[in-house]
Amino acid sequence: MKEENLSSLSLNELTDSLDEVIDSLFIDDKKEERKEEKKADKIEIETAIWELLPKDKVTAKVKCFLKSEGIEVEVDVSFKIDSIDGNKITLSSPSFVFVWKCLEKGKDILLLSKDGNYLLKGNVEEINLRKENLVVSLYGEAIKYPRQLFRVEVNPKEPIYIVMKIENKPVVAVVKDINEEACSFVYTPLPLLPGDVFGAVLRFPDGKKIAIPNAEVLTVRRENGGLRRYIIKIKVNETERAYLRRFLIERQREILRKLREL
Repeated sequence: MKEENLSSLSLNELTDSLDEVIDSLFIDDKKEERKEEKKADKIEIETAIWELLPKDKVTAKVKCFLKSEGIEVEVDVSFKIDSIDGNKITLSSPSFVFVWKCLEKGKDILLLSKDGNYLLKGNVEEINLRKENLVVSLYGEAIKYPRQLFRVEVNPKEPIYIVMKIENKPVVAVVKDINEEACSFVYTPLPLLPGDVFGAVLRFPDGKKIAIPNAEVLTVRRENGGLRRYIIKIKVNETERAYLRRFLIERQREILRKLREL
């Protein structure tokens, strides 16, 4: 195993929604190389960051607390751009009633750039219930947006388990989120580093089991309480992928339905 070298990552630096896959473990002789790559992943805001936005409509990544499941989920919401005044953007949405239940003054929001390559960080300054719009103030740096498949948060009341054998010892963890290519789980520190490959099985709420003979560790991140979040690359055949795709679509619909009922 490689020597562990963990670095703390601020949640504000992550796209989460998507939890941008950023390595938190690096080999010493590659640190400088990674620093240069990170610089290329960001755009310095100088005078007109708003020019990165589309003209009429923008997609925002909004985090909402799903009370019935006790978890925070992320959804994409389409907003109409009503006006732009410097770095202050006024947005409205046909789904405003749903939106204002998830957003509040002071909460952060991520806006997708017009070329789809960057996420712009914004802070909700004002919510006008009468006009059904909100004012967002852009700040900081634009974050490089990796084009990933959408992921969904797993219902903790209907868990997906990942069963692994690490150094000949069985490990069972609960999957936090998943897409067609990767999943994540939180666990006590394991002897796993990025690049490590091991065998695993995913067990879904309906009893379906998907074997992953070559699961690969993509990222390890620090979590509260001394825990670690492991992001695992999963490779499955087309039949299993079709099942996984159906699960993701159904779960996404379930999340949206529950959010509308808030």
